[in-house]
Amino acid sequence: MKKLRAWLNFGVLLGYALPVMTWFYFISHFRTHPFEASLRDHCRRLFTLLGVKVIVKGNLQPLHRNSVIIMPNHISYLDLPLLFGFLKVPMCGLEHYRHFHYPLFGKIISRIGNIPVDRRNPLQSFKAADKLKNVSPDRQVVIFPEAGRSRDGVLRSLKRMPFQIAKIIDRPILPCYVYGMSDVNTKQSPFIFPGEIVIFVRPLVEIETVRHAELDELKDKVASELSFAPFVRTPSKS
Repeated sequence: MKKLRAWLNFGVLLGYALPVMTWFYFISHFRTHPFEASLRDHCRRLFTLLGVKVIVKGNLQPLHRNSVIIMPNHISYLDLPLLFGFLKVPMCGLEHYRHFHYPLFGKIISRIGNIPVDRRNPLQSFKAADKLKNVSPDRQVVIFPEAGRSRDGVLRSLKRMPFQIAKIIDRPILPCYVYGMSDVNTKQSPFIFPGEIVIFVRPLVEIETVRHAELDELKDKVASELSFAPFVRTPSKS
């Protein structure tokens, strides 16, 4: 039954997401359209259609009172639509430069302010960080600190570059632990299964800590928040 639903969800992606992306590609050319608010609504609707229940827990006040760097764990290509739709704040981030060449998708991520980066090129990464300095204080920045997507939901080692960037753009860090995504979708499979995902907004790493802590200290602090284990039972897979 779950495999059948996964195939149905594949049809949902083609039947819903593709026309929606086409629509947003066209309206991205019109600056007066409430582009991001509408896109967030469609991201949330997509998860509902996929049979994925999403719960947000934790203190959301830093998202509305501070200019922060959101640092989540990374498992699926659904992670960014998940955060964009359910945290409900304007956001942008560093995006692999090749993604900007994808039909439809490239224009959409460009419109919301994502910045292309080649993570294999440290100099280019620092140039991208300089561009992040100019991001509006009203817009949150998303950076995935792991060295790629996890295959099984277990946190991978964190890179130093995201924490160097945090110091450069002088923003506090808000770790967000996404729990349950590995039951819905992983790097190894295009299939999306119904289930339950919880976004845990963890305590803010204050700006003074970001400014004065060593990079390894920051890494360890964020890694501990992204290894948060809140449940005795796993989320429902039905």
